[in-house]
Amino acid sequence: MKMFDYVNAKISSQITMMRNFVDSKKYKLLQNTRKISNEEKIYIQKLRQFIFLYDIDDKCYRYIRIGSKRDGGYIMVKPLSRTKIAYSIGICDNVDWDSQMVDEGYEVFMYDHTIEALPFMKKGFHWFKTGICGGGGGVKASLQTLDAMLNDNGHSETDGMILKMDVEGCEWDVLDSISKNILSHFDQIVLEIHFILTSRDKGQILRCLDKLSCTHDIVHLHANNTCKVVYMNKYIIPDVLEITYLKKGYCKLKPMVDMLPRTMDKASTVRLPEIKLGKWN
Repeated sequence: MKMFDYVNAKISSQITMMRNFVDSKKYKLLQNTRKISNEEKIYIQKLRQFIFLYDIDDKCYRYIRIGSKRDGGYIMVKPLSRTKIAYSIGICDNVDWDSQMVDEGYEVFMYDHTIEALPFMKKGFHWFKTGICGGGGGVKASLQTLDAMLNDNGHSETDGMILKMDVEGCEWDVLDSISKNILSHFDQIVLEIHFILTSRDKGQILRCLDKLSCTHDIVHLHANNTCKVVYMNKYIIPDVLEITYLKKGYCKLKPMVDMLPRTMDKASTVRLPEIKLGKWN
């Protein structure tokens, strides 16, 4: 190795070490440093039982990133599903996932009552100024249950669809009220789940995760790096997780042994360091 190359490599190595040091300092800012109660420890142990992570064990399937390079992008399994129908709940100003799904040949049914219009229209987009809810009494006119959405679009008996949902915490009421039969219509379910640590109704969270585990297996996890985390033993538990569910029996799986995040994962924001979940199981 030439002296010039050696010096450049040395400088590069030192810069990387400095970045890692700075990242670790920033990372401390995200840490919830208060002492975890015994009740919280029991909750986290139950939580981890329902968030057991699997990996693909089938050469005919692979991981692919769909959507934005940062927040709004999700790791999924390809082939994506048996039919070319996707439901996208929670849009805001980002249709990168929806646009890429259309490019994959999908008809995308898009729901968000908080916006007046999509950033742009595209063939294959079906947008409704309607939000999602869990049902029950007093449902607003601007909200619908997932069952009603499927019924309105003629998909109540359709299997092999895809569901993507990011609704800022409302997912728990939706998942709590939805039936396992409805969940089973989707080959993949991609969620951003919120308030894992800070919700006042942790029983509801456990019920929802338990229900999902009856019909689907988790094949990917990624922490949203804008949220707080707590440490318990060797594990990092974030308050917000991006999570990919694959319908049971869709392809052969094995317990995940690799470290997280994956190489195709991207931090939700570049302003903060990535949260490294490490070996999850």
